[in-house]
Amino acid sequence: MYNYTITIRLHHTDAAGILFYASLFTIAHECYETFLEPEVTFHSMVNELGLIMPIVHAEADYHKPLRVSDRITIRLSLANMGNSSFSLRYDIYTENNEHAATIKTIHVIRDSTGKNPISLPEKLKQKLRILDQVE
Repeated sequence: MYNYTITIRLHHTDAAGILFYASLFTIAHECYETFLEPEVTFHSMVNELGLIMPIVHAEADYHKPLRVSDRITIRLSLANMGNSSFSLRYDIYTENNEHAATIKTIHVIRDSTGKNPISLPEKLKQKLRILDQVE
């Protein structure tokens, strides 16, 4: 598991000051990128290994509204790892440890054309296995 803490900013919210639904996906992806670095970067995947990692499915369940200035922690975990794909789960908690939302994403590994599946690189597998460990 990997924990990522962030404060909801004004630009994350709608006119009512409540987290805009799509902003949670942006925050979750920021968590994912921060987890991968520095061992795995999108730049190295594309430029050194010639592969891409598109998200082919994303879903979210919102359990509690989040507002500007709320401090949240995202608990990132590995849901599944296959030969050329993996699934991540993001559980979002408030400072009071209330479960506010859940996001799930499915990522596939493809060659740079996006047409052909590629096995997960060993460096990426090793990094993802960290998410299986309970803190």
